[in-house]
Order: sequence, then C-alpha cells, then structure tokens
Amino acid sequence: MRKHSLITAGFAAVLMLGGCANVAAAYDDLTGGSTTAETAGAVAGVPATTVDDAVSAAKKDLTAAHTLHEGVAHTLETFAADGILKGSAAATAKIYLDRSEAALKLADQAVSLADAKGIENQIGIANGLIAQAQTVMGK
Repeated sequence: MRKHSLITAGFAAVLMLGGCANVAAAYDDLTGGSTTAETAGAVAGVPATTVDDAVSAAKKDLTAAHTLHEGVAHTLETFAADGILKGSAAATAKIYLDRSEAALKLADQAVSLADAKGIENQIGIANGLIAQAQTVMGK
C-alpha cells in the first residue's frame, strides 16, 4: 500500500472519530512537512509535470461535489420542514451529510497542498456519504 493511501486511510479514520483540530499540520507531520507541488505529485503518484493538470481536474470535481452536497442538504432541510422526513431518519441523513461536509473540507485543504489524489479520495468519501444520506431520504 502506498504512503498516500495510508495517509488517506488515517484521515478517514480521524474523520469517523470526530475530526482533527489541525488537519493541515497533521498532514504535514505524516508527509514529513513537504507540501511542494513536486512532493505532492510524488506522494499522489502523479509526475510533477502533470500535477497542475491533475489538481485542476480535481478542483472541478470538488466543485461538483460541493454542489451535490449543497443540493442534498437543501433537500433534507425541505423534507424535514415539510414533515416528509422525521425523527431518526432525518437525524441519520444529517449525520451522513455532516460527515460528507467534513470530507469536502479535507479535500479543500488538499487543494492547498496540490494533492490531486487526496482531493479525489476525499471526494469519493464525501460522495459515498451523500449517497447514504440520499438512501435514508428515499431519493
């Protein structure tokens, strides 16, 4: 397993345990403090010459993931306000959306590290959690 996969798995575990006060510092500790595009590309398995392209594509995916999250969160609010979704179902869907938001925040931080693979990994986690929220909501 590559170092980056272990780092992502570690952050996923931190996310499930309630988050981390300073994720960027923790990421720096795990990567040895290097946050240059070349190091981020090497960690992500992307040649340094294509890091900018990979990060640019990942940023577009991240924008789409944020839009999806916002739409599902708005739908949840509407369903709850209209009494369509109540009690534990509404609470469970909110938990999934809160966790997906945390994953998207980690992806936002990965942008500043030029870590395309980290961005995409967090988007995958967020999208999975959003899908679980949608299932609970009956969408």
